[in-house]
Amino acid sequence: MATARYDCGPCPGKRSFMQRVEQIAVQVAEANRLLKQGGVARWRIALVLLDGTAELLMKRACDRLLSDMAWTERHLEIVRQRISEGKKYEELPDWLQDDETPPRLLSSIEDSLKGQFATPEEIEKIESDFNKKVSYLIRNGYMTQSHATALKRLHKYRNEAQHEDTVRQNTVHEAAKIYIYVVCSMMKEFKTNSYSERMPRDLAALLPAGTTPSFETQSLAADILLADSPVGTPKDLAETLSEHLVWRIEELLDFVDYLELGLPFETNTDTRNRNLKKIQVNWWTPAPRKVLDCRDIERWRRTAKGISRSTDYVKSFEKFASLEMAIEPLEQLVQSAVRALDSSIDLEVDRMRGR
Repeated sequence: MATARYDCGPCPGKRSFMQRVEQIAVQVAEANRLLKQGGVARWRIALVLLDGTAELLMKRACDRLLSDMAWTERHLEIVRQRISEGKKYEELPDWLQDDETPPRLLSSIEDSLKGQFATPEEIEKIESDFNKKVSYLIRNGYMTQSHATALKRLHKYRNEAQHEDTVRQNTVHEAAKIYIYVVCSMMKEFKTNSYSERMPRDLAALLPAGTTPSFETQSLAADILLADSPVGTPKDLAETLSEHLVWRIEELLDFVDYLELGLPFETNTDTRNRNLKKIQVNWWTPAPRKVLDCRDIERWRRTAKGISRSTDYVKSFEKFASLEMAIEPLEQLVQSAVRALDSSIDLEVDRMRGR
């Protein structure tokens, strides 16, 4: 096997393809290291790092698709003209024809070009907005809807963890683990179109000795990084996500019981429903579209337990994220009511003590 040549430092000007792969791989390796070291602060840093890595991968894919929009628009005009003339298949010159590959349908080419085309206003939004990048790449077949849902939710966690400090500790940990899986999947699925003759030193350190640069280097790095990660099996992740949501649902009911007497005693369904209605329907809270009761919470519990049977990383996280989004509005109202009750109790205790 040929021996790779190594870069001793950054090349002037634009990064080579291998340097770009190195940047992604080293960031994921650092996230792995932080997760293994443990601790909420490190989990948060890993989540932020992985979110930036995902956006960088998406940016590179979008840049390739958006690189020559004038030609994309002109190509789309040509295809539509051929269709209007009654033609069904593309026509290639003899030197491009391949007996093993049939000509493509013009309608399929039109659909592909329509997905790729973007106005200057759309391009500006795609370049600056995480979720717009996700939507554009879905449009062009770069990712599934499940991956897109996971990405958008993970990006929301990152923002909450970095700017608002509102994400639960267990959620940060599991989100960072699934983000490693998602990023490694993107490294494998987002095809590259060039490579360098040189292997950067830090990238070489992550790969088997003697690995030579190729179009498959990014995919190989993804496999190695995922194998070295603390992600675990799909079943392990699904069970952890399920346990986390079941615990939160039970905590929610405990809080609803606590609101009755200010004591940690279990009440009954009628009392819980009465308290749930008071929390949702009052003069200081916007009217809900639907007043939730114990039946809704029990349905959430069944759904949460069902997540444990999932055998796919992204599907289990998608179910987790969807259920969490359903729970959070009521959870926040209940927590706010509990804080208000605690504050009222503290003030009354201080008054009784003459403070």
